[in-house]
Amino acid sequence: MSFDIQSVRHHIDNRITTLLTHQQEPTPTNTTSSLMMTAVYQQAQHSSKGGKRLRALLEIQAATATNPHPTTTWKQHVLDLGCAIEIFQTGALIHDDLIDNSNLRRGMPAAHCALAHYDMSQQADHKIGNDLALLLGDYLATLSALIIAEEQNSTLGSDLLFTFLMMQKEVEIGQVLDAANEFISLDDPQRMTDNCFSIFEKKTASYTTIAPLQLGFLMSDIPRQDALYWGKKIGLPLGLAFQIADDLLDIDSSETGKPSYKDITSGKRSILLATALQMVDQSCQERLKQLYTIRPLTPQIIDEIATLFMTSGAVDYLHQRIRFYWEETQKQLAEFQQYYPLDDATRDDFITTMALFIPSVDR
Repeated sequence: MSFDIQSVRHHIDNRITTLLTHQQEPTPTNTTSSLMMTAVYQQAQHSSKGGKRLRALLEIQAATATNPHPTTTWKQHVLDLGCAIEIFQTGALIHDDLIDNSNLRRGMPAAHCALAHYDMSQQADHKIGNDLALLLGDYLATLSALIIAEEQNSTLGSDLLFTFLMMQKEVEIGQVLDAANEFISLDDPQRMTDNCFSIFEKKTASYTTIAPLQLGFLMSDIPRQDALYWGKKIGLPLGLAFQIADDLLDIDSSETGKPSYKDITSGKRSILLATALQMVDQSCQERLKQLYTIRPLTPQIIDEIATLFMTSGAVDYLHQRIRFYWEETQKQLAEFQQYYPLDDATRDDFITTMALFIPSVDR
């Protein structure tokens, strides 16, 4: 498999469908049980569609960049590792939507909403939908670990599974920090900022950029200590840049064409809010805090908050932080090359793949 992004994405999509299909157990004969199991399996497939496959692309790029002579079997293992990360992400998003009570995912009903109609009736059973979505998220997380565990090389398989489970642990810790973030006082924006970056590292970077690099490096026979070290050195700044850019999409419409204001309407203690509170003068700070206590928000209040964010300088500052972290990512990759050289074409492919995480950055 040559590293052509569109071609690799196609391989990833097809393999995820195959892996999910192969893991299905025969449905029980009891009618209700059969309906529920069928709905869960179908939702597993449905929820797994539509992603950008950035994590799998990065894992595959990391593996292929440092292995000039891949075998067919090795390529299949590398592909499956990338798919495992994507399947884990699907489970994590299902849980996210459940926690956030978000009814849409990629423009379609979120898993807990879709599963509320598991029997195809018009009457939704929201408790059943929530229960099945929770279990589906757990199922996909377990399945992703089983895919990792199927690596036949006992030493490498142990390192891969250890790395993958450490990633899962970090995400779970990050999810708790994310829940706790909503209880931080608006009077303490520095604490809010610090907690946001802890969330970015553990909940986002851990499985979005760090683990994909670590797993890819392990597959290319880089020693475990080096694979873990360089995966984090390169992946952490990239993951921070990715999450800041993702948060800015709430207010900055340059990439999406239309701001969503989802974080504003939910009252989220976002990095944008924390930064704005620290950059505005006292009167604007008090006004911003006051606006965040009003519920429900009117369109006029949303516009006022958005205006305060834009005029505070917070958006421009965070774009500068994205640029800083992107430059740090490239710096760490250059240091990595001192120990594990890459030819110019491979390095350029690596940069191109990493740039997919922050398309707005000027490369």
